[in-house]
Amino acid sequence: MDKFDDLARRLRARVDLSANRERSLDWKAADAIEQFRAENEALVAENKRLDAENRTLHKEKRASAEEAEQQVEPQEAPPALARALDLREAAALLNVSYSTLFTHKEAMGFFQVGSQWRIWPEQLRQRTSGSTASKPVTTEAPQQRPRQQADVKRSPVPQLPMSARRAEAELNKIFAEVRKKRTKRTASKTKNGA
Repeated sequence: MDKFDDLARRLRARVDLSANRERSLDWKAADAIEQFRAENEALVAENKRLDAENRTLHKEKRASAEEAEQQVEPQEAPPALARALDLREAAALLNVSYSTLFTHKEAMGFFQVGSQWRIWPEQLRQRTSGSTASKPVTTEAPQQRPRQQADVKRSPVPQLPMSARRAEAELNKIFAEVRKKRTKRTASKTKNGA
């Protein structure tokens, strides 16, 4: 501001030497410099006031944030994500053979990841109409009981347990519905196309 004060003083000195003060550009320039100086001082004061206000607001925000952190209770960990089942795991859950499930994999809603066919456990439950609802979803290999000689000698075709028969019946029912929908679709396409 010293430069501006010095400039204004020199301009005023020149004005005193001029004959007509009102028309002198030096006089107008000196007035403009003084007005600029006054506005600058007002802006500096306003900036100081705003800085002080910002500091108090930041202190209040920090204090309220610290209080909120203290009041927040730790949350439980999110539930573990289920992983997609492959064909063998799904066949074990449904108590059907791998080849049966492999044959009908697309109808069941399996999707391919690379060369592997996968299905989400929840989607498998929905597709089988709740037949796996009583069983927890596990990704471990099913435990196989050792074959007894009496089982092998009795019949050449092994008998399925009741839950496996029911699962197979439900699976066949689902496949029948899918086939019926496909035949309706192809019939409507041929009717519309003809």
